[in-house]
Amino acid sequence: MNSSDVGNFIGGVSFIASASSKHLENVLKRNFRGHTPISLIKTPKPLSNIKVSTNLLKNSSKVLKVGGNLAGGIGLGVTAYQYVNGEISREEATVDGIMGIAGFFWPFGTAASLLYFGGKLIYEGVSGETVFDKPAGN
Repeated sequence: MNSSDVGNFIGGVSFIASASSKHLENVLKRNFRGHTPISLIKTPKPLSNIKVSTNLLKNSSKVLKVGGNLAGGIGLGVTAYQYVNGEISREEATVDGIMGIAGFFWPFGTAASLLYFGGKLIYEGVSGETVFDKPAGN
């Protein structure tokens, strides 16, 4: 796995953590704003709903939110590293940076960031081609 794959993967991890955090926040809101000892996570039929400790949901939501933001920050750092070391062009660094920052803005920016980095990871992995031209010498 090269640094480009790592950056794209981290973008996906950031989205999943952020989306999970938001989902848990919504579960807590539905369950009397977290003032009950047990919360109910509704699942699609035929599965039965899941009862979970409200404190576990609160703590998990906080950890996922911090983890998502941390992964997003690491992803931006990977982009800077790639650009400084001549692994990616200015154009790619700019678009990656913009989409990385967009990922912090739930829900639309996060979704756009996931589509961009996920699509880029899949396209480059399947086709063996890069989305952007690489700097001379790479």
